[in-house]
Amino acid sequence: MISLFESTINEKVALAIFFPVDAGHGGVEGTQTATMVVRSIALGDVSRGVGTRLLTRGLSLRLINGAIPGVTVAPLIGYVCNGKPILAVVLVLAIQGDMLGAAVARAGIPLLLRRIGQYPAVYSAVFVITCTGILGFLSFLGLAAVFISLWL
Repeated sequence: MISLFESTINEKVALAIFFPVDAGHGGVEGTQTATMVVRSIALGDVSRGVGTRLLTRGLSLRLINGAIPGVTVAPLIGYVCNGKPILAVVLVLAIQGDMLGAAVARAGIPLLLRRIGQYPAVYSAVFVITCTGILGFLSFLGLAAVFISLWL
């Protein structure tokens, strides 16, 4: 998969520095959310109709959780470290994309595992970290490829 973005990474090596900011934020925060959903399932607080509400709430909270570091830290990192504000924009958008896209995985994976008869506490964290890692990788490098070709 890295070979898809090899030219982008070669063009802007600074991207390798910024990627862990996006991926790390999504993975840690994702397992916390999945743990809360698994706890709710274990306590019997999640009935059949509550899943949609959990997903909706997760999306709105992730929008805020992605905006805070995106708006405060990413521009500082992008501008100070590299002098290219467009890379800060890429990081902000990637964090938002990762947060919103992975919100479904964070709440949805434990609910899906319960529905297919598997114990969510055993598998949720592994699947959530995998999903957020892939989403973070694709959103960050995908956006970087588009922005680099258009503006840099």
